[in-house]
Amino acid sequence: ADRLAKNLSTPNVLEYIELSEECGIIEIPAPKTWIGKSLRELNVRAKFGVNIIALKQGEIFDVQFSPDIVLKKEHVLVLIGDNKDIDKIR
Repeated sequence: ADRLAKNLSTPNVLEYIELSEECGIIEIPAPKTWIGKSLRELNVRAKFGVNIIALKQGEIFDVQFSPDIVLKKEHVLVLIGDNKDIDKIR
């Protein structure tokens, strides 16, 4: 029920898995401001405190991606972190 509520209350969330009250795993489309930039350039972990654990593009699910990959509008990010930090990105 919590997962469904989280998914319905945030339109850009594709999937949310609560690991605890404080942290979770979330799938979101690449933010518009991130498109055309590399993961290294974005430095997501340092700036937002979350980790990108996978990238999806269509049916391709990549967990061994390079930090030099440039994000496209088709990318979906799978993030893990504290909910307060994840909320900064959404």
